[in-house]
Amino acid sequence: MNISTRITEYSITGGLLWVNGFLFITLLNLQVSEQAISLGHALRLWSEWIRAMTPLTQALAPLSPSLQASIGTLLAALAIVIIFFSGILLDLLSPMFFISFEMLFFQKWLISKNRTWLDRLVADNRDFIEEDYRCFINTKAFNWRRPLAWFERRRCYNKLWTFLFSHIMVFSNAAGLDELMDRVHLWRTSRAISTSMVVLGCLMNFTPLVHVSLDRDTALNIALTAVGVPLVLFAVSALITLGTYSRMCVVLCALAYSTVKKQSAESAG
Repeated sequence: MNISTRITEYSITGGLLWVNGFLFITLLNLQVSEQAISLGHALRLWSEWIRAMTPLTQALAPLSPSLQASIGTLLAALAIVIIFFSGILLDLLSPMFFISFEMLFFQKWLISKNRTWLDRLVADNRDFIEEDYRCFINTKAFNWRRPLAWFERRRCYNKLWTFLFSHIMVFSNAAGLDELMDRVHLWRTSRAISTSMVVLGCLMNFTPLVHVSLDRDTALNIALTAVGVPLVLFAVSALITLGTYSRMCVVLCALAYSTVKKQSAESAG
């Protein structure tokens, strides 16, 4: 694992999560104070928050410059750690929201269209992957009689995906691996970013709870902030994730196919 790449990804996604949280708190404060949602009102609210921090800066003023610098460095380091671990949390939570769509795409657009050479690859490695491969392609996406079968199908999907990835890492060239890893990093980052958008959309569903009056304008505001915007966020997050995932899977299958053809040519020679 490239540590610097992972730190960059987690910092970007964690920072975006906190930006989304900041925007949500701003929206909530505007609604509590029954102000229109506009940039001018938001800027006025942010200036009030900045003025509220004046007592803190005044309390630090009597301290020596070196101590102030140390406290500033400590707070900056704490903020970086919080942002970094927020990115890790997003990466851990993202499969909960998107893995069902990814499994559907993986089976419908990749396995079903590449059964000829995939069957041959699985047959060559039947001791390790054939049972999971058959379970994945023969099990329905959802079976109301066996709801726990989804977890077994997810396990088979993860094992099959890992097998293809490992096969490429062993038999493919360095240039192909670099292209694949770039696609994987982009997919993981976009999935974490999409998860932060889903979290923001879920939070916005609770905005009607802050309204004390309900007139026509308020009802339209609720419909926009609690229903319309979350639906748009959910749709955009799904499109972003599936877009990067599809491009990554195309590269994955292309490299796997080329390695299978290469092995077949070597065996024939």
